[in-house]
Amino acid sequence: MRKDLERAAVWTLTDLSRPGGVAFFRAEVAPDVDERRAGLRECLERVSTRFHSALEAATRRGEVTPPLARVLDHVVAPLYFRVVFSIPETDEHYARGLVTELCDSGHAAHSTPNPDTGVNAGQPAHE
Repeated sequence: MRKDLERAAVWTLTDLSRPGGVAFFRAEVAPDVDERRAGLRECLERVSTRFHSALEAATRRGEVTPPLARVLDHVVAPLYFRVVFSIPETDEHYARGLVTELCDSGHAAHSTPNPDTGVNAGQPAHE
C-alpha cells in the first residue's frame, strides 16, 4: 500500500507543480458560482480517484487501509498548501514522507473495512 500511495502522492505533486497545475484556484476564482462548484468537485474527484485506486488495491490484498478522507487530509492537503505557497523543499522526498508518516502513525490501523465499497471507511474510535 505504501508504495502505491507514494506513487499517487508524487504524481499529485508533479501534477500540481506543472504550469497551470493548480486547477483548484482556477475553479475558486471562476466568476460563476455553479462553474466554481463544478470545478472544485472535478479537482476533488480527480485526486480522490488516484488515491482511491491505491486503497482499493491494498484492500484486495488484505491490507488495512486508512479512509480516503484521512489520506486527503494527511497527504493531499499539505501538498496543495505547500505548492500554492511555494514552500521550499516541496519535492518527491517530502511527498513520500507524508505517506510514510500516515502509514507509520497508526492511522491505517484504526480503520474498518466497508463491505459495500471494498474500501476502509471507518473512523478511529480514539485518536
